Amino acid sequence: MAEQKWHQRYAEGIVIGVLTATVLSVVGYLEHIASPWFGPIFYGAIVAGIVFLCCLGFVIVRRTPRPTMIPSTKNIEFCVRTWLDNFRVMVKNDPYDGAYFRFRITLDSGKIMTITRYRSVYPDYVTIDADLGIRGEDGKKILELFNTEERQAIISDIHLELARAKMSYSGLIDPPENFQIFRRVPIYPTLTEFAFMAMIGDVEAAMNLVYVMFLKVKQKKDASSTLPSASDTPIPALPRA
Repeated sequence: MAEQKWHQRYAEGIVIGVLTATVLSVVGYLEHIASPWFGPIFYGAIVAGIVFLCCLGFVIVRRTPRPTMIPSTKNIEFCVRTWLDNFRVMVKNDPYDGAYFRFRITLDSGKIMTITRYRSVYPDYVTIDADLGIRGEDGKKILELFNTEERQAIISDIHLELARAKMSYSGLIDPPENFQIFRRVPIYPTLTEFAFMAMIGDVEAAMNLVYVMFLKVKQKKDASSTLPSASDTPIPALPRA
């Protein structure tokens, strides 16, 4: 930006000063000649000044930026809840004796996660985790779609992809009944809403990655089962002479 000249820089102040001096001069002159207009103009100027100051204060308050919320161990629960509300994430409070707070959240995609700050384990971190354990009758039906070799291949691929995504996990064995992925977020003063919500997005992406690994193997298996076998392939007849 080009440097302003002195009359451009101070123009607003000069105009206000001239107008103020003019009004005071008029009021002083009316008082000097004992004009009947002195009282109304004097008190009207006082009221106008009060109204002007009130309006000026209101504008200043409106334009003053709100103080930045600095995360700490004392207010991290409030920060996390505020950030989730700002993104319109569905939140359910789920108290736990071993945690300062625990939230169950549901994203727009339907993915469910847990956000926890534990008391004894990593108290200076907030943990974002997703339970991907395959258990119960429904889980048993899913595992029955794959043989042992296919399940081992899927688990190996998931190990590789989660390592590439730099995502922490536990319980990734066959059968993966207690499989969880998680990310620990350190509580530090420069932690922002953008960074925290981005980490939730990373966990969601890792969940999608796990589902894709199972889906790829299933689709490959379904495709191979529909291919015609050698015995079903008709042998073309030789053309007659």
